[in-house]
Amino acid sequence: MIELGWEQEVRDLIAEYGWNLPNLDTLGYAEMRQYLKGEISLAEAIELTILHTRQFAKRQRTWFRGIPEIIWLNSADPDLLEQAIALLS
Repeated sequence: MIELGWEQEVRDLIAEYGWNLPNLDTLGYAEMRQYLKGEISLAEAIELTILHTRQFAKRQRTWFRGIPEIIWLNSADPDLLEQAIALLS
């Protein structure tokens, strides 16, 4: 995200919409906003984003496991596309 211009994206959003833009309270953006305010270092913003992303993914997996209708596919299967098409047909 850093290499793709994440910091500049957040700077641009702040410049256009201000520090209180609700979208800046979301995953990754909140941590970068903290960095740009001088509250944490860039390294801390990156580490917190990684941590919070992992926590979010874990909550998503837990939530999805509670839905028995979900059919999970292995993205590494060479015939993934065919499996998905068969399920949709």
